[in-house]
Parts: sequence; structure tokens; C-alpha cells
Amino acid sequence: MSVNIAELRHPKAGKPTSQYVYRNEDGTAALVANRFDRGSEKFFIPYDLVANDWKVPEHRRKHSA
Repeated sequence: MSVNIAELRHPKAGKPTSQYVYRNEDGTAALVANRFDRGSEKFFIPYDLVANDWKVPEHRRKHSA
């Protein structure tokens, strides 16, 4: 199932204020960092497009220093 990024709504937080799409090396979208603003508070909830789940993906690429 393909996810329409613009239509993402968190079950509790609702519609994000803004979204930042992170892509794999081949250009496909892999993660959406969704920003939510509540008054003076801001928080981010990631959406894993590979697993189709509201979580930090386990398949994140590790960078070597």
C-alpha cells in the first residue's frame, strides 16, 4: 500500500504543521519527519514509509565517521 505523504495524520497528534521527507540513495522516500506545533511547544513524530508505521525506522543507514 502506498502512502500519500500529504494526507498523513497521526492517530493522536492529528495533522502535522510541516513535513520533511528523507530519501534513500535511489531517491525513493523512506521517512517523513512530521512536525507538530501546540502553542509554544513543538515536537516531531517520524513516519517510516517502508514499514508504514509511526516509529523511527530500524533500517536507518549508519554513517561512519
